[in-house]
Amino acid sequence: MITENATRSRALAALRILLIISCLLTGLLAGENADRYLIQVPAWRHVNIVAWAEFVRHADLSITGMILYPGEAIISCLLLVIASIIALKNRNVLAITTNHIYTSTCFALAGLGLTIFAAPYLISVWSMPDDPILLQQQFNHFHFWGLFRAVAQILSFFTCVFALSKVFELEKK
Repeated sequence: MITENATRSRALAALRILLIISCLLTGLLAGENADRYLIQVPAWRHVNIVAWAEFVRHADLSITGMILYPGEAIISCLLLVIASIIALKNRNVLAITTNHIYTSTCFALAGLGLTIFAAPYLISVWSMPDDPILLQQQFNHFHFWGLFRAVAQILSFFTCVFALSKVFELEKK
């Protein structure tokens, strides 16, 4: 029969691995979002919108961009969902971590949900003519939804780090 200590140790070990990887991925997303909304977007507001579209086509819509950004968000969200399931199954022995894990997961899910609203505007730039009016509309709509998405992803990172710190705290006990 497996003791409560063995169950707790296995759950903590699994959470530690899941949360470390999630922290790395959500940290990348948080940094990319901070760069985008604190540096890039304000700069793009002073540059010809056609130049922005050309940049997007070669950056965000490149093979690398189409794999990297969604991959970071989807994989980190899946890992956080798995961590939430582990926390739920072991909530009696992991009490101080569960709410932080759930919160991080909710923010990651919100980030993915908001991507559903933002992404079509960016993706449409790929085949859109270089019409400044149309491109400006896409820019405005994408960054309207993208800012909310960025906030959710940044909050997911911070709450993930906090959850990981609680796991380390439990491991010391």
